[in-house]
Amino acid sequence: MGSAKPPVTIKPGDSSDIKVTIKTAGKSGAMTKTITVVTNDPREPNRAMNLTSTVVLPAGAMSHPEFKGAQEILRGQCMSCHVTPGIGKKGAVLYEAACAMCHGDQGEGKTAAALNQPGMAQRDDKAVFEIIAKGIQARGMPGFLKGEVESGPYDKAQLESLVTFIKGWQRKPAGAAPKS
Repeated sequence: MGSAKPPVTIKPGDSSDIKVTIKTAGKSGAMTKTITVVTNDPREPNRAMNLTSTVVLPAGAMSHPEFKGAQEILRGQCMSCHVTPGIGKKGAVLYEAACAMCHGDQGEGKTAAALNQPGMAQRDDKAVFEIIAKGIQARGMPGFLKGEVESGPYDKAQLESLVTFIKGWQRKPAGAAPKS
């Protein structure tokens, strides 16, 4: 779900640099980023490349804070990663800013449930909205709607745009990201 640049054409036998940005906020230790290079080679039209790196915290820096409850990620120092990037955003951009860190770039699930599964298609939009709005506190998911569950950071229109985006995975082939 990154912000891909326009395609670059490289002629056979030529070479080029591939610049990749890895968001390291709140992370430390080993990380892997997978990028896909699209080619015109009929034998291998898509080539996945795994880039492995080690995130080293600066001297004296604290590692990711201890998790103290679902709503805590929406306050204090956690806000800079879990709230601020999504302010004023909708759809795919809001998902990338606020959801992908737990649910995965393509909804495949990381530290939280996968959202691109058939079971999600069986839930109506209102049920999905309610989960995002109120969260699932017992599973560590905060409520994101302003005025709900100790007040989340986002408004109704933003959450409705997330529902549309997430439900869009059910209308696309596996692995294809829905449009925002």
